[in-house]
Amino acid sequence: MMIGFFYFHLIRAVDRSSSFLDSSVHSHVQSLIPCFDDAVLDEDYLQCARETIQDIISRREAAVARDMSKDEYCRTHAIELEKEIEETNSEHAEKKAHLNNVLYNCPKCNMGHRLDAEDDLKYVHDRLEILKRQVEALYQWCHV
Repeated sequence: MMIGFFYFHLIRAVDRSSSFLDSSVHSHVQSLIPCFDDAVLDEDYLQCARETIQDIISRREAAVARDMSKDEYCRTHAIELEKEIEETNSEHAEKKAHLNNVLYNCPKCNMGHRLDAEDDLKYVHDRLEILKRQVEALYQWCHV
C-alpha cells in the first residue's frame, strides 16, 4: 500500500508538463534519489523514477520472501513450478512438432533450419530437466 502511494506521488511529481529542472519538487526529490543527480532531460527523470520504483518493489518483494514461512514458500514455489512445467511441456510439444515439420514436410528447409529446430528442442528439453531437479529439491526440502 505504501509503495503505491510513493509511486503515485513520485511519478506525479516527475511527470509535470513544465520542465522538471524548474520545479521546486526537483530540489526536494533530488536529495532523496541519487540517480536524479545525473538526469538532464525530463525523460531522464522519468526513467530514474521508474527505476527507483522498480528497486523499491524488488526490495519489498525480497523482504516478503525473507519473511515467508516454509509452508508458504513450499506452496508458492510449487504453484510456480507447476505453471512453468505446463508452459515448458507445451513448448516442448511445439518444438518437437516444428522439428518434425522441418525434417519431413519442408522441402525448402536446409541443414541450418534443421540445426536451429534441433537446438530449440534441446533447449526446451534441458529446461524440463532443470525443472525436474527443482521439483525434486522442493520435495526434499518441503517434506522434512
